[in-house]
Amino acid sequence: MKRYTEKEAEKEISQQVIKAEEELLSKIWEKLLPTLGGISLAAIFRRILRKVGESYPIFSSLRVSEDGFFFKEMEDYFIKNQDKEELSAGFSLFLSELITFLSEMTGNILIGDVKGVIGQSKIKMEVYNEQKG
Repeated sequence: MKRYTEKEAEKEISQQVIKAEEELLSKIWEKLLPTLGGISLAAIFRRILRKVGESYPIFSSLRVSEDGFFFKEMEDYFIKNQDKEELSAGFSLFLSELITFLSEMTGNILIGDVKGVIGQSKIKMEVYNEQKG
């Protein structure tokens, strides 16, 4: 069993959190792609990222194109700054903004799909946390 220093453990946990967020956003992307298309999705996500990035700069480093998300710069930013609160609060705001935008845009038509993906991800994270804890 590998022993971690406190800093190494924090970094490892943070990387796992970013990986879980990356997985969740990729699943949301895949769910919405057939309906909205890559160009529209990229535009929607860029708009939300700009808004969230104003309050949580780590989200200004998350890149998106019509092919999906690119987390490398976000990971690098996080390794330098190690602000878990910014990451957590920003991700919550991002999901909230996404749900609000989709609700307004589609009249709740796509919300069920997105909330289903988010719910599955939360359950998966809770099981993972129980196993680790």
